[in-house]
Amino acid sequence: MHESDCKQLAKCDKDLIKPLRIEQLEHVTLQHAPTFVASVLGQVIAGSVFCVNNSYVVKTASGLYFVSGPVEQTLFQFLEQCMNETGRFTLFVSDPSWQQVLEGHKMLRKVTRDAYTLDSTRYEALLRSEPRYRITPITAATIAQSEEFNANYYAEYWGSVEQFLAAGSGFCMVDNGQVICEATAIFQSATVSEIDIFTAEAYRGEGLAKQLAMAFIDHCLEQQRTPHWDCDSDNTASMNLAKKLGFQQPRQYNVYVR
Repeated sequence: MHESDCKQLAKCDKDLIKPLRIEQLEHVTLQHAPTFVASVLGQVIAGSVFCVNNSYVVKTASGLYFVSGPVEQTLFQFLEQCMNETGRFTLFVSDPSWQQVLEGHKMLRKVTRDAYTLDSTRYEALLRSEPRYRITPITAATIAQSEEFNANYYAEYWGSVEQFLAAGSGFCMVDNGQVICEATAIFQSATVSEIDIFTAEAYRGEGLAKQLAMAFIDHCLEQQRTPHWDCDSDNTASMNLAKKLGFQQPRQYNVYVR
């Protein structure tokens, strides 16, 4: 557990809220958990887990939170203390009871997101064409050249570039030394991988994102990982691309951002 977590925990009732070791959660099913939860529980990225009775908070080192289970006042107080800390606070919620508690909170802004499921039959039926640009794995060199998924990006979500290169996956296209399109795992575990994708503005409209996303999805399936696609509900471009790739039946959930 991180030092800041210990300070926050000290403000709550230590007899009620418990920091858990990862192995203590082997028997627990966290319903509709985002991909970063699997990354924390799989010890792929740094994070902490807290519990009150049958309710849990999973926290990443970058300030992402997921709450699961019935509303517990002590756990809600802990989250409010986290809201008042410096740095990022983004809370993922799937349980309606927690949504009711957080609705209209003076410190938080609600963002609605969609989580898509890949229809493997539709995906396998997609027509494939030869990519215009060569597709290569993301490396330290391409990260150094990237404008979007650069070293700061991987430091925020993975802890470091080195940790991503050791435990993550991603692909890119390069033209004349410029990284023009990237599909990377913003989070990943042994069983799931969440895609994050970007195309340089001058190269949009050429279908590069779809080709690169397919390379990423193919790699996931080869590694027996389930590819996840999540986006804000008003991100029309991302939603359209997800559907073109065979993702469907989005499940809507809320994120509360300070």
